[in-house]
Amino acid sequence: MPDLETQIRDLLDHQVEAVVPVTVDEVRTRTVTVAAPAALAPRRRRRLALAGGLVAASLVAAGVLMIAASDGGEPATTVRATSPEEPTPTDVASTVLSEPLATGDSILVFPASGGPLSTTLLACLADRGYEPTMEVDRGGQIDGGPGAALTWSDADRSNLDLDADIGACAAAMDRDVFAIQNSGRLWPEGLPGPSQSRADAARDHVVPALAALPLDERAHPGVVTTDDAPVLWFTTGDEVWAVVSPPAGADGDDCTIGDPDEPYGSGYVCTADYSEVLHLTRGGEVLRAYPMPSARPSWLYATAEAVYVGRVGDGAQPDSTVVRIDRASGEAAIVVFPADDASRPAFEGWDPAPADLDVSDIVQTGAEGPGTLVQSIIGPVRVQPDALAQLFGP
Repeated sequence: MPDLETQIRDLLDHQVEAVVPVTVDEVRTRTVTVAAPAALAPRRRRRLALAGGLVAASLVAAGVLMIAASDGGEPATTVRATSPEEPTPTDVASTVLSEPLATGDSILVFPASGGPLSTTLLACLADRGYEPTMEVDRGGQIDGGPGAALTWSDADRSNLDLDADIGACAAAMDRDVFAIQNSGRLWPEGLPGPSQSRADAARDHVVPALAALPLDERAHPGVVTTDDAPVLWFTTGDEVWAVVSPPAGADGDDCTIGDPDEPYGSGYVCTADYSEVLHLTRGGEVLRAYPMPSARPSWLYATAEAVYVGRVGDGAQPDSTVVRIDRASGEAAIVVFPADDASRPAFEGWDPAPADLDVSDIVQTGAEGPGTLVQSIIGPVRVQPDALAQLFGP
């Protein structure tokens, strides 16, 4: 039987320049360089779509990432097929389609419900001055569900550095997110307590008893929680943003952390319904914390100026929330949309939504429709940037 490289060459009409097996953080990969036909403009590339699901924390599905766009000045496309097992030639070949795309178009396809990879990529591009959004890619399917691809404004497309910046951000996404996913942890193991000083806890309105705990006792460190519910998180260089919850206690344990004679949320919390947004270094230093008692965020969205999280209310926790965290100042604005049969919790710094604005004006579930798709643990969620600006100001 022909070797893998020969099979891939045959499947791609001998346009493959090289197939190089590599190991990245113990994940077996093959890097395939595909020569672009001479007739294509230098800034055009072949489209890359996913052969299977994007690599998740458990690394159970095959994925493809664009990691380079040039080979010594000659137009070329490099793709990486990543899998816990060796990808087949057909898997690799099926990721390279024949039609060229304009600069910046749909080079990566992600699940419509997003994840750390897509959010990290979008945050990196936003930090470089772009305003990309994620929309349904009708040509992409991820694990049988809808895929999503980057879309660009006219100003973004006119930037001659767009392709290079996509490549740089994709490489950073690949490096930083996979490093965390491969370790299975959002911070190093065995960090001593307390996780926050008393002064920082008071600034962030964190229950003192919670801040006194080591980080592993305060929040579950894994990229997948004990009940296998995905964790919302992304990276920005050496820092991590994550929505976390305390580790589950043993059966029969009292869920209380703090003094139950004090007010809920400021004097004590219950591990069963408490979560928080942590902004921390990769080394586990908590830079800021944003408590979310009784309102675990179900979606996350990052821009150059802010990190947005929110909750779409359900039967267990009916109130909806939308939160804006300023990335420069660290200050948060938390707006609550009470359910008809629920009362707004009186937590410090939480404000009621304007009477003329409904949460559905800002956030909608489902992949199809206007807005940008964001990272979510409840299936595809779309956020309306203009409505966010109306709620919080530009």
